[in-house]
Amino acid sequence: MKPIILATDLTIRSDRALRRSLLLARDMGAPLHLIYVIDEDLPPDLAAQKRQIAETAMTRALADAAVAGQETRMDVLEGLPADVIAREAE
Repeated sequence: MKPIILATDLTIRSDRALRRSLLLARDMGAPLHLIYVIDEDLPPDLAAQKRQIAETAMTRALADAAVAGQETRMDVLEGLPADVIAREAE
């Protein structure tokens, strides 16, 4: 089964999309791939800070899914967000 990909911006509004994606993945028996994209134009120190924040937030967000046995994967990627999301979807 192909994974369900959810690109997140880690806002409170994206929490709802995450919950729905987890339910959909569980119901379909599909893994969930959560991605966050750091814009490639950011200075390296700011990009590193955003990476750490994103990894912590996504780990926390997926903790309940792991406990429930849901197969999940998360990645923090760099590039132009629209291009990276499209590439991951392929």
